[in-house]
Amino acid sequence: MACKVSVIIPVFNGEKYIRRCMDSVLKQTLEEIEVILVDDGSKDKSPFICDEYAKSQDHIKVIHKNNGGLTAAWKTGVTMAQGDYIGFVDCDDYVEQEMFETMHDKAIESGAQIVCCGLRHEYEDHDHKPWKEQMDVEKIDELSERLINDGSFMGRGLQPNRVTKLISRELILKNMYLCDDRVSVGEDVQFSLTMFLSAQKVAMVKDYYPYIYWMNSSSMTGAYDFSYMEKISLLKEQLIKITKKLSSYDFSNQIINDYLCLTVLNVKGEIYKNKKVSYKEHRKNLQDICTNKEVMEALQGHTLSKLTLPEELFIFFMKKQWYAAIIIAVKIYFHS
Repeated sequence: MACKVSVIIPVFNGEKYIRRCMDSVLKQTLEEIEVILVDDGSKDKSPFICDEYAKSQDHIKVIHKNNGGLTAAWKTGVTMAQGDYIGFVDCDDYVEQEMFETMHDKAIESGAQIVCCGLRHEYEDHDHKPWKEQMDVEKIDELSERLINDGSFMGRGLQPNRVTKLISRELILKNMYLCDDRVSVGEDVQFSLTMFLSAQKVAMVKDYYPYIYWMNSSSMTGAYDFSYMEKISLLKEQLIKITKKLSSYDFSNQIINDYLCLTVLNVKGEIYKNKKVSYKEHRKNLQDICTNKEVMEALQGHTLSKLTLPEELFIFFMKKQWYAAIIIAVKIYFHS
């Protein structure tokens, strides 16, 4: 049987959700499909669950590998894939049963190398309301001026999610060398940016939200990452490399804006996630961030022209290195 779509599912310690994910993928109305589970060195029961599914149906494959991160995991799946198009599902999420048939039909009808849809954010914590998102423009030329940042805080014109895209296997194989395995913050940003800048045609199934992005308690309350600044610096370098390789458009200001936005998120996280430390320790950590050479350059050279007043003030506090004001602002906002 010819394979139209390969669905790649990276798995890392996903025993709690993997069955729900797999059951939704196996209910797909598209028949010419294969499923590739990539166990990325899981320490829970995930490898055994993956093997159970592989034994149950011939079109399910499992790869067990040492832990190497998300990018290395999906790349491993791509090298085994046989489908004309490739889709991705994360092991803690799930999809509606017509998703891949609908997107594949759109790909064939339009001749596009990338087909996009929207997604729904749903929360394990019922205090948060579900919400939807999708890209609003199909043509890449129209997106260039706001592809990475549109001048607002985290204003990405490109919806980075890998999971909302059905992509030509040939396009991924040709360009995945530009996706650095070491990137661990913004993995999907580097992936989607690479593929969009490489594609000749992109299509969208508008007002269609078949992917359910599940926000569980651990993803919402993770511990503060003390290596975050190094990680976003690597992402910035990678985005510069990708855009210079694939486009004549100058994305440098947008990349600086995106880096500064991620830095602001880190500053806030240092305070509301790193709650047990003293004021003195907070101040020292903030000083390390705000006096970082790359951060100082971003604070001076950003072109974020669409900020709200609170956002402008927060960046002003960082620029002036008014650490007490930063701490107070975060504590008021997060009621911590």
